[in-house]
Amino acid sequence: MARPSKLTKNNQGKKTAIIKLQLAEQEFPNQASINPLHQRRPSMAQQLLLLAAAVLAFVAGTGSCHGFHIEEATIDAIHEGFSNGSLTSTTSLVRFYLDRISRLNPLLHAVIEVNPDALRQAARADAERRSGRPCGRGLHGIPVLLKDNIATRDLLNTTAGSLALVGSVVRRDAGVVRRLRRAGAIVLGKANMEEWANFRNLEGTAGWSTRGGQGRNPYVLSADPCGSSTGSAIAAATNMAAVTLGTETDGSILCPASLNSVVGIKPTLGLTSRAGVIPISPRQDTVGPICRTISDAVKVLDAIVGYDARDAIAKESFKNTIFHQHLDTMRKHGAILIENINIANLSVTLDVLNNGEQIALPAEFKLSLDAYLSDLSYSPVHSLADIIAFNNAHPVEERLKEFGQLIFLIAENTTGIGAPERAAIQELNKLSAYGLEKLMKELKLDAIVTPNDSASSVLAIGGMPGITVPAGYGKLGVPFGICFGGLKGYEPRLIEIAHLVFALED
Repeated sequence: MARPSKLTKNNQGKKTAIIKLQLAEQEFPNQASINPLHQRRPSMAQQLLLLAAAVLAFVAGTGSCHGFHIEEATIDAIHEGFSNGSLTSTTSLVRFYLDRISRLNPLLHAVIEVNPDALRQAARADAERRSGRPCGRGLHGIPVLLKDNIATRDLLNTTAGSLALVGSVVRRDAGVVRRLRRAGAIVLGKANMEEWANFRNLEGTAGWSTRGGQGRNPYVLSADPCGSSTGSAIAAATNMAAVTLGTETDGSILCPASLNSVVGIKPTLGLTSRAGVIPISPRQDTVGPICRTISDAVKVLDAIVGYDARDAIAKESFKNTIFHQHLDTMRKHGAILIENINIANLSVTLDVLNNGEQIALPAEFKLSLDAYLSDLSYSPVHSLADIIAFNNAHPVEERLKEFGQLIFLIAENTTGIGAPERAAIQELNKLSAYGLEKLMKELKLDAIVTPNDSASSVLAIGGMPGITVPAGYGKLGVPFGICFGGLKGYEPRLIEIAHLVFALED
């Protein structure tokens, strides 16, 4: 199907309304929503199951009928290669990615460890293909790298980048991993990440972990790679895997995706399972894809979405110039841009010292982490207190003198969710409900559009989704992205808008 040439209508036949964010004033002008439907809406999971038809039909094919090109290969191209015989085996595909990792990882530090079982999985996929068994399995034979806080019941460690959890044994695959395997994906290994998802201390280096070292931006090695899903974004950008998974509490998918010129989707809270993911906050943690194309990201998201009983809630001026050029392109093709509208209490929402996060998150982290550790079959540490003691006993490896562990110490001193924490959580909920959510509904907006991950905190506090796509490069060659965000359940709409805008720039 040919891609639409106009950004004038969405799937519901309504005009697409988008609003810009005013970064210079540190005020997010407002954002986009759509007219309320007057009929019963399908569930979020049902909406995601329709994405392939509603969105992927717009995506032009990327495979070559004259031969398979493994570099930059998309999921569709890989499957086409298998179909026409230009790609002979999953084993050769996995060997390609393993070779990429062995050559690039010593410099970029994107991968913490590769799966010793990956080639055996590939051989099994080849046998299934020969027997005709993989029919209908959308990720069959697709190698995926997982952020190192996503549990796998196999030969891989799950450590959040820390030495403290090396050797720990999980009881089961994380919920999203179980769905990936069911879809036929091959777990290639674990991606590097900012240690403990940047929740150990206020100081630190983006993308560094004890186990994985310092992740580096592949475009400009000295530039910020962002975190905490650093390795996933670097690996996607450099073809170390077909697709990757990251996690986000506040900006950890959107930011590294933007700065490494790839696509990242932060789903609505609870749309994807967090069971088996080393946690920070059940109110804000999400799992989502980081890939080279929107099409691939949608396919991965479609594979991992769904209910899980184990989940408690299943240079700036140069950048701004290019950002405005993207906005102009949207206007020319029919998008309605509403500018300079203020979100209520935005300055408070963005201030972690006053919005309640500094009270709620440490308590949530301690409770959630201790619960995760208690569910392990084996672990050298059994509580946050044990991890603090481990770090104290290994100050050189954990760079304790440089980075410390202040947030860990604050969290350890909490005693559960008491009156102060409940009040803080209530304040956070109010900031979202009477801020961005209220504004989007009142103005009947479809999405917000911002440079990079500027809106990540607003989206995170409200459990709302966002998607970032590559938008250009700064003067020094560092990539940046455009992020679209919306209300809960708006993934199909945001993906459609992002794809259409991306297509218009081609």
